[in-house]
Amino acid sequence: MGTIHQLIRQHGKDNAKLYADPDEKHLVDIAAEVMAGEREDLGWAYTGWAFTALPHKRIGDDAVWQREMGQVTLTISPGHLPGKTRSELVKVGVPFGAHARLVMLYLQTQAIRTGSREVEVGRTMNAFLERIGVAPGGKTRQSVSEQLRRIAASTVMFSWQQTPDSAPGFMRQTIIKGGQLGVRMTDDTQGALWEEHIVLSEDFYDNLRKYPIPLLEQAIRAIGASSLALDLYVWLSYRLRSLTKPTTISWQALHAQHGAEYARIRDFKRFMIPQLKLALAAYPQAHVTLEDDGLMLYPSAAPISKLGG
Repeated sequence: MGTIHQLIRQHGKDNAKLYADPDEKHLVDIAAEVMAGEREDLGWAYTGWAFTALPHKRIGDDAVWQREMGQVTLTISPGHLPGKTRSELVKVGVPFGAHARLVMLYLQTQAIRTGSREVEVGRTMNAFLERIGVAPGGKTRQSVSEQLRRIAASTVMFSWQQTPDSAPGFMRQTIIKGGQLGVRMTDDTQGALWEEHIVLSEDFYDNLRKYPIPLLEQAIRAIGASSLALDLYVWLSYRLRSLTKPTTISWQALHAQHGAEYARIRDFKRFMIPQLKLALAAYPQAHVTLEDDGLMLYPSAAPISKLGG
């Protein structure tokens, strides 16, 4: 991917397309959009999400999502939220897809920016979605609202086992402690707006502030609605900056972390490579090469230039 960024620097976007491979011409537009940014708008994510991932597609509302990562298992369980009245309970499944990830990025970014666990998710979230290229109306609003409710209802648990004979340890937490969702207000100039707010749980907020990953909003905008490319961008934003030497990540490890929907590694690999190229196009500082046995990661600067290497 470094070739595309080099071509843009040497020849400009339009001429770079003449030299790029036919199936990578769209990546020139993505890379050029990120590289041309005159300012850097920071987004933030909790480091834990660099090693874990939500489902890419919807699973049953009663289904539990579970992934194993080395010696640690992530379990996300569905829950209940109030329905139309305070006494009515509605079953809500686990969050999934690109919109769930964008909502999570918003909640985390806003909490870091304001230094508060209380996050408004009406006008402010609409403005965030517009900045990253998502029109927050119609079906998008319904999808975003649904994913917010799924995040609010879910319980996250990390479990581990030191030895096969030892008792498993675990840590359970919610992302959102409470709030008010689905309250409709009227604005004379903008029509009906959703004025919702939530409060992040203390544990999640504390971990976010202790272990944040800086991201570039322009890169998230350029990546768009690919949930896997978003996951890879967050993962690389943390992993590359923390390296001290070149490191190989096997296809088996990549499949275990990112390929839950694919039973066979070769099918996952075929799908992942274009998504990886998309994530790398939006991360000009990244130094990553494709190898037969996986990915070779090299120490790289953060996606935010003001943070340095």
